[in-house]
Amino acid sequence: MNRGALLGSSTFGEGEALRCFIHFFGSLGPLWITWEVQAFYESRYLAYDYFHNLVSIIRYLCIGFAIFNIAPLQLYTDPRTGNVMVFTLAMLVELVLSMGLALEVYFRGVGDRISVMNHTRDDFKFRDGASFVLYAAAFIVSAVQCVQARQSFDQQKDRSIWDLYDLPMTLNASAYLVRFILSSVRILCTDKREFRDSFVPTNIDYLIDRYEGFIMVLMGVGVASLLDVDKHESSEFYVTEICGLLTMIFLHVLKMDSESDSSKHALRRGRIPAAMYSFLVHILTISLIGFGVSYVVFFDEIFQPANTDYLDFARFPFLTVTIISLEFMRVTHCGLKEAFDRLFQTSEGKRKLNWPVVIGTLLRVGIIIFCLTLYTWTNDPETLAACGFAAVFSVFLTHLLNTAFIEKTKMTLVEDKCSRKHRPAMGNGRSEEDCT
Repeated sequence: MNRGALLGSSTFGEGEALRCFIHFFGSLGPLWITWEVQAFYESRYLAYDYFHNLVSIIRYLCIGFAIFNIAPLQLYTDPRTGNVMVFTLAMLVELVLSMGLALEVYFRGVGDRISVMNHTRDDFKFRDGASFVLYAAAFIVSAVQCVQARQSFDQQKDRSIWDLYDLPMTLNASAYLVRFILSSVRILCTDKREFRDSFVPTNIDYLIDRYEGFIMVLMGVGVASLLDVDKHESSEFYVTEICGLLTMIFLHVLKMDSESDSSKHALRRGRIPAAMYSFLVHILTISLIGFGVSYVVFFDEIFQPANTDYLDFARFPFLTVTIISLEFMRVTHCGLKEAFDRLFQTSEGKRKLNWPVVIGTLLRVGIIIFCLTLYTWTNDPETLAACGFAAVFSVFLTHLLNTAFIEKTKMTLVEDKCSRKHRPAMGNGRSEEDCT
């Protein structure tokens, strides 16, 4: 909710949009890293005793302090409040605790010692080392700025696009970006023959559950942002409220429908599908937070009709990015080749377009383009909310119809195969059943 308040609090004046997104990614990035490190640690190692429980409590306290200090942009960018300093310190302490647990695994981990040591050492080189340096630099800079600002600080109404007071959050955002790039390079560039000795295996079912739970929490935050508002006795308010709730419900349905069963999940299909799935979860996280905040901004416009700042926020295509992320998540589970083959059907040995599936795909492309350009069509919050629900519901219907036609095509293929299977072959007296 605090990260959403950070996005929605900006008036998006000159230079404010860039500053808002720097602080947004500077806050979201470290929190995402914290969640990801914990999820992968628990999927690889088992450590349950009083000491590790105490460490977990301290880590949760650090995360709590960090989230508590995320404030609206006007306060977050004021060094006198100390919000950025406390946030960065909490994230730095949490990272140090995580590195301490990694050192424990390096020296005392039980199992394949070669892979455990190589994996932990590479974590320090490719991920934790760079994050620690950037977090430490961000904390030192923010602490110095906080001390100096409390002695003498000139609150400027018109700040430049970027200034030194944005440096700590820029470093935090850089840590998030650098960690993601280095982790991807490490996974994709490791030779298959060395993969077993370089990585500790993960519990895929546990990771799938954690990813799905994380997305459900974000959707729950979006629903909470719709419910945590004062009532306004107007049709505009109720239409926006109802359409928003229905949109979040059907987004949840699309998310569940986009997932595959555990045996065919992208995390099991190899390095590239797993890396792409993780990247799409990053994008979906960002878009869901922004999309949930959009309704808060719409309600502000309903309560204060003279305020037109929400139009600048509405230009960011959060719903479009959300739909695109869910669409590509489907592809990671089956692969590009199978996704492309679904556009065709084979009948009597001939391959031709499966027009119902093709039309459904083209309709989804049209819906995405419609969502991308929606803000140029209308500025009314009620209409925007209704169009958003109509777009999400239409995507749901196209997938429902496509699933029916794809299953029908599979049944036709099976029947065609069975009919050929028992058909006598010409010339040698053998049937195709003998060859299968």
